[in-house]
Amino acid sequence: MDPQLTRDHTERALPVFGVDLIRANGTVRLPDGHRPRAAKVRVPGDASSAACWAVATAALPGSDVTLEDVGFNPTRIGFLSVLKRAGAQIDVADGPAVGDEPIGALRIRHGGVNAVEIGPAEVPGTIDELPVLAALAMAVAIAALGARGPSEIRHADVVDVSYPGFFDILTRISAH
Repeated sequence: MDPQLTRDHTERALPVFGVDLIRANGTVRLPDGHRPRAAKVRVPGDASSAACWAVATAALPGSDVTLEDVGFNPTRIGFLSVLKRAGAQIDVADGPAVGDEPIGALRIRHGGVNAVEIGPAEVPGTIDELPVLAALAMAVAIAALGARGPSEIRHADVVDVSYPGFFDILTRISAH
């Protein structure tokens, strides 16, 4: 039994293929003898893949991107609340669902970048997106190492929330 709600897209998809699930006391079981049947389904865009473009847009001043046909399963889009707290402007437009899997469009606009803490309760809903969310300050600094001219990162101090001393180490490493 999971102590917290975890990603449930498999459980949402199985009924579309004719598999009835047994849910009780925070558990999900497959009944004996059930076999999935073929079904024609519309597969939404992966929320974790959308997170990469959402973070890139949130980080880049002047950015405004709309992603169509993204899966909006509530257990998969925890990264959106983190990006909103970081300063991104986000609009969600619901579309038709596939079975019990909601789908829609996601519009992200840069709105500044603030320091953000991700609490333990948020980890299950952001587990696959944590690396790209961490990149919202640190990855830009790594990418700037390859720049041919000077680079300036505004509000770089937000990195100290998750990695105190990051820039001191980066300076020592890049000086060699």
